[in-house]
Amino acid sequence: MLSNGSIDARGARFMALLDIDPGQPEFSPPGEVSLVQISSLHFGPPYCHPTTSGQGLALIRSHHIGATSPRDDPQHYLQCVLDLFQHYKQLSAQHPSYPLVVNTAGWIQGKGLELLFDLIQQLDLTDVIYTSTAGPSEVVDAITQATEGRSTRLHLIPSQPVEAHPRDATELRMMQTLSYFHLDEPEMGHLRWDATPIQEMATERIHYAGPEQSIYAVQLLGPELDPEFLIQVLEGCVVGLVVVENHAALNFDPLPPLPRTSEQIPYIPSSAQTTAPLSPFHSYSLGQGLIHSIDTISHTFHLVTPIPHSIFASLCTQQSKLVLVRGSLDTPAWAYKEDLYKQMYRRKQIVKEGIADEGTRKWTREDTKNWADGRPWMHADGRRNGERPKRVRRDLK
Repeated sequence: MLSNGSIDARGARFMALLDIDPGQPEFSPPGEVSLVQISSLHFGPPYCHPTTSGQGLALIRSHHIGATSPRDDPQHYLQCVLDLFQHYKQLSAQHPSYPLVVNTAGWIQGKGLELLFDLIQQLDLTDVIYTSTAGPSEVVDAITQATEGRSTRLHLIPSQPVEAHPRDATELRMMQTLSYFHLDEPEMGHLRWDATPIQEMATERIHYAGPEQSIYAVQLLGPELDPEFLIQVLEGCVVGLVVVENHAALNFDPLPPLPRTSEQIPYIPSSAQTTAPLSPFHSYSLGQGLIHSIDTISHTFHLVTPIPHSIFASLCTQQSKLVLVRGSLDTPAWAYKEDLYKQMYRRKQIVKEGIADEGTRKWTREDTKNWADGRPWMHADGRRNGERPKRVRRDLK
């Protein structure tokens, strides 16, 4: 609403959105923070435009957080925000009337409130809008203190009554991620979607070893993990596709040769039992990919991603370093079962319309088990009527 108002009411040709809510971003999949240039009005929920490929949008820079909240690594989150803000300042120096709207994260308790306090003081804002006049008092006091003695105006406006949403935050993130991975090539600036199940989509094949190596390394955020389990951890998960601009992003000085697993997958080693994220001042995010499979014979990752092939081709030409970053994003369980639902629907239509032979019957749990055999990531374990396939692998947090 504020971004639309900046273009409409102020008459600006374009404005910038610093979208730093990794749980509910406006123009990207969950797990990203970004700086976006907007030159036209946009309406609808985020899952209707989970990318900047649409008309009137341009991605200036983005960073992969690897989580839906800054809670796991507030310091890295703050660095990402400050890097994006520096890029905005460079643009605003060329266009003095370039307005900026900041969409902050909803985590404003405890450490989250301290983080918000730091952001207000470091981003040099002209106005801060808090959509509540009823508190909590500690939040209002902290925001008031952060704006005192500065040229920042604080606005407390009543929150608007809304009807209870039928979807919770987890389901909305799932819908936005699903929408992102089903994006097709835009047509005349308008977004399109591909209804093909994820398991049937053509994949981007990227080498991680050999003369055609394009993936520089894999990085697992969080606690240290035995690298020999990398394949089990990576297959079927969502990863950030991060481009390293120079070696300073890797937090090693000097840069050692990267170790490899027995399958020759290169990985960034941990330090002090944890892996530090890539420095956002020397790297940026292309977007996200879902690892369909890993071919250890041809040394390739098979990725499902809406990022155009031309982007990956240009990275090879420029010899840029691409890192696959595995964080703690929600497991894409919806992707595992799309083909199942498609086949169940087809069977239902066949039985309903009577276009098959007399032996055609309704879908059963045995059919589900047969379907799951040989499918990546899946097995079926029916314990009661109506139960569906379960995930084989736990999600690493």
